[in-house]
Amino acid sequence: MARLRTIASGFFDFATENPAPLQLMFWRVIPGFEPSEAAYEPSLQVAEQARRAMAEIGITDPSALDMWFALMSGLISQLSKVGRTTEGPD
Repeated sequence: MARLRTIASGFFDFATENPAPLQLMFWRVIPGFEPSEAAYEPSLQVAEQARRAMAEIGITDPSALDMWFALMSGLISQLSKVGRTTEGPD
């Protein structure tokens, strides 16, 4: 669980400290935008780290990883919409 918390914290910190990439990641503010393979690679690396961390604690259902990312991105999106992106979590 500690590794998942670390990944979540890093994900949250990156997203809240980088609002422009956050918009591209979650809100599709540029119609038709598709990142290059090189630009998308860090996302795949983070997803793999999270998948391994979950597997280490016995969570191997791929839908669990999808849910984790949905919760993280939803929380970040909501906090950013109310102007709390630079304050971090309470």
